[in-house]
Amino acid sequence: MIIFSSNKFKKKTQYLNLISLHNVVNRIIKYVIKYGDDGIVKLTKKYDFKKNFKKNEIVKSIKNFNFNILKKSYKRFLVLCRNNILKFHKKQVLKIGFKNWFIKTGSLNLSGQTINPIKRIGVYIPGGKRIYPSSVFMNCIPAIIAGVKRIYVTTPANVFKEESLPLIYALKLMGIKKFYNLGGAQAIAAFAFGTKRVRKVHKIIGPGNKFVNIAKKTVFGTVGIDIPAGPSEVGLLVRKKDNNTKKIAYELFSQIEHDRNCLSYVVSESKKSLYLLINKIRIFLRINSNNKIYKTLKISIKNTIFIYEKNIYKAIAILNVLSPEHISFLPSKNIKNSFIFKNFGAIIQGKYSSQALSDFSLGTNHVIPTRRCGIFSSVLNVSDFLLIRNSSLTLRKDHLKRYIAKGMSKIENLFFHFKSAGL
Repeated sequence: MIIFSSNKFKKKTQYLNLISLHNVVNRIIKYVIKYGDDGIVKLTKKYDFKKNFKKNEIVKSIKNFNFNILKKSYKRFLVLCRNNILKFHKKQVLKIGFKNWFIKTGSLNLSGQTINPIKRIGVYIPGGKRIYPSSVFMNCIPAIIAGVKRIYVTTPANVFKEESLPLIYALKLMGIKKFYNLGGAQAIAAFAFGTKRVRKVHKIIGPGNKFVNIAKKTVFGTVGIDIPAGPSEVGLLVRKKDNNTKKIAYELFSQIEHDRNCLSYVVSESKKSLYLLINKIRIFLRINSNNKIYKTLKISIKNTIFIYEKNIYKAIAILNVLSPEHISFLPSKNIKNSFIFKNFGAIIQGKYSSQALSDFSLGTNHVIPTRRCGIFSSVLNVSDFLLIRNSSLTLRKDHLKRYIAKGMSKIENLFFHFKSAGL
């Protein structure tokens, strides 16, 4: 195995940066708890560079926006995107089945589980550098289908810009009447602890930057959280006969264009294919050196690791260990027994497949665990908004179960368990 990487950051430096980030986030959370809305205003001015931000700008009303100036084609695309996501998640409920269930444990005895939606959720929609209306659909639709009654949304997007209208229109399509114009750790703290203007919620969901993810982990326990999602990651598997380097390069770029902190891994069984791809990327970036679109790519490409492993099954094993957010495998023929891909958030396979289809057209949810969390976390789905609780009804004595309970009470030396089981 050979590894090529342009990442020059040292682990020690990254570790120190992480400690520093945790300290900053902790201070922000404590500041919001202490000063409430006033604290939020000061933090927004400092971190979101909104110098004239005021308390009355924390809450925005959808009815105050003029959607007549939004292109009809944009409205159509947003509706189509929403409909596909809605259809997919409705099918998810039918296939998996989220219903109350009970079994008889005796003639008048039942045990089972009841399923109820979470009452209030807070949705974080990133928007510091660009808008993500699709994230509104991805986070709100599963919650709506689950039966969540109160959905509160926050975004740091500059809502005064016309470019933000698609995001606001997506909120309207979800039936959201008001939203919070807040971002960063201060938005997460406000959701977790509540202020006069921001409603305290029971669970916070939605992708974000390092500050947002650290804040979510910090407030966990006070509120529930979904999964660590963001910045984006991709793992590409390149075969010997994969000569379409332009397609592969664009697939790589489509994920690392989100943020300069994006991670990517390219694993190939062919040195030649790997060198051709690296050369193609260099040419792209050199030709477009003055293009703003490639500005983020020039930084995030430094976080790309290229790995040569001649054994295809070992190459797949490497991706399973890395467990990236997305795995892209784009040859005309798939690997036999493709289930050997185990650890990932989403897998994109096939000659005509792409990250863009998965993100916008197929209806699949793109709020996906990152940073190897796919090993133990699932993609955001309807069950994330449901509470599964045990329920039992015992109206007739069951001597066997009482006997078992008393026996286990003795083993675990629980005196009153033993006594209560016998009554």
